[in-house]
Amino acid sequence: MNIFALMAVALAANALPANSERLHNARSVLSEDGKNRADKLSARTALITFSGLWNGVDPYTNYAALHRPMPSTYQPLMDVEPFTKPADGGNFGIRIGWGTAQCSNHGLNHSVLDHTRDATPDGKISGHELGGGVMFALESCSITLSKPVEIPSLYWTFYEAPTGPVLNNGTISVFQNVSDTTPLKSVEVPYHDTKGFVWRKLTAFAGLKVTKIVFNPRGQNTGLNIDDIAVRISDNN
Repeated sequence: MNIFALMAVALAANALPANSERLHNARSVLSEDGKNRADKLSARTALITFSGLWNGVDPYTNYAALHRPMPSTYQPLMDVEPFTKPADGGNFGIRIGWGTAQCSNHGLNHSVLDHTRDATPDGKISGHELGGGVMFALESCSITLSKPVEIPSLYWTFYEAPTGPVLNNGTISVFQNVSDTTPLKSVEVPYHDTKGFVWRKLTAFAGLKVTKIVFNPRGQNTGLNIDDIAVRISDNN
């Protein structure tokens, strides 16, 4: 073998580890990319609009009280409420415990202005409306979920401007486990507007797996209102 052939063999041998490392890195990148794509494909998102409470079909659709406790039969993450646009919830097999949550809609109280803005006239009862639902908390209120979910976003506001000095801002907190007393994250929701129902979007809980959300108006005693809660689950979990 001449000197040039020997040099070519040596160069090829030296290149093998580098090529092998590049191949390994490429496979790792492809594998991770495939995992990320699979996670995205297996993830599902639903929007809780609270409008299914006034869908004109189910027995709990009524106008008996201006403000009423959230009915335990309202389970938008067990069965989607398809009678409103957009649809309320998703078929995720997740039960929600509503605690002391209250609910209302524009048809019950014309001061209520929901974020979804899907209220429509009720053709059966004059002056009442379907859709347009909100959830609200007059005091600290815990919402529990039977499986971990992510909350990429939700919308919050207050029923009206503060009626006096607010010493403690309202808070929204999320917890990993229902029994936990220390939140994964807690966010203050100060409200400085001169009127109620100026909605704000909260995205601080994106990426966190939670089974409990606590809404607490604290020093703002005019009712912390919630609407359009985005709920994301992964079928890989």
